[in-house]
Amino acid sequence: MSGKLYNVGVYIRLSQADKRADESVSVENQRAMLSQFVSHMPNWILARTYVDEGVSGGNFDRKGFRRMMEDVRGGIINLVLVKDLSRFGRNYLEAGRYIEEELPTCGCRFVALCDNIDTETGDNDILPFLNVMNDFYLRDCSERVKAGIRARAQDGRKLSGVAPYGYVRKPDDRSRLAVDEAAATIVRRIFTLRADGLGYTAIAGILNRDGVAAPVASIWATRTVKLMLNNEVYIGNTVSLKRGTRSYRDSRTFLRDEREWVRADNTHAPIIERPLWNNVQQMNLAARAKMANARAPRPNLFAGLLVCRDCGMKMNRAKNLYHCSTYRRSGNAACSKHEILEGELKKVISLETDRAALTSFVEKIEVGEKFETNGQTHQDIRIFYKSVEVCRSYP
Repeated sequence: MSGKLYNVGVYIRLSQADKRADESVSVENQRAMLSQFVSHMPNWILARTYVDEGVSGGNFDRKGFRRMMEDVRGGIINLVLVKDLSRFGRNYLEAGRYIEEELPTCGCRFVALCDNIDTETGDNDILPFLNVMNDFYLRDCSERVKAGIRARAQDGRKLSGVAPYGYVRKPDDRSRLAVDEAAATIVRRIFTLRADGLGYTAIAGILNRDGVAAPVASIWATRTVKLMLNNEVYIGNTVSLKRGTRSYRDSRTFLRDEREWVRADNTHAPIIERPLWNNVQQMNLAARAKMANARAPRPNLFAGLLVCRDCGMKMNRAKNLYHCSTYRRSGNAACSKHEILEGELKKVISLETDRAALTSFVEKIEVGEKFETNGQTHQDIRIFYKSVEVCRSYP
């Protein structure tokens, strides 16, 4: 037995599935088992304990795991102890990289108690096989969960999030929708205004002017109205699985192609009748076509530099005018227009720049800086003085 002193870092992980499946892997049981084992090992000192609860083993971006690796790299611990390899992680590529490369590079020993894995002994031929099996378990769980979610989506159930504006979740079945008549009245009004030819921003402005409470944020905005007017939920359909993940190892999401969305028809009571819906969709399609055929925008000289003096939001350019972005999104009930011509703004900036340059030149003269002068230079200085006086009188 080596006489080396080991500062042990005990790592504990419990996923949501583990909580439901097996009491033996609970945080308390893992802590008790590993602490007792450390106490019976000579030259082992329990330095720190790291816990990740309710976290998948397929992702190594875990708070407790990151803290542990920081302590490994900092030399605070030189032995990582886990109950078994699956507690460390179920992604066999990443687990192998940590156990076989990074930990040894930092001079850190790794022990998986129940799998009889100890990197100090070197007799760990089963390690890659166990990592693959843990990864297979993770993939199998992922596929089963995805299959269950897809089945619920095909059945037209509301899978997650709050109910869309105009609906509430049924108290006896939270995956089904019922009409919220008070909000449904507003939804019908929005569709009617659109069918009458009003744009998204104009509709938002009317709702804000009339004091209608917005479903999100504090005021109605162009984007909120636009999303509602394109949402099939209002004709009784449920569209799900618009976003997905690229693999069971990568939890980042992406927008799926529309052909991959799951659409279930007539899953709940509609708020909008089909003729009105079809009319509005024709208008939305025409608006999208107009935007697609619009000329490419010119370079924006003042992009990100102008803000509204009242609400503090950025000024957006439309053609050759700058407007308050809050006004453009939500109408004059939210903020004033505050428009300014791009050409006028350029003139003001140019004049201010010239005034600053002239003032700087005169200040250099006034403090006695020497210049090589001739008759022409003296004439130029007199002209500069007159120009500066004009600039100083500018409000």
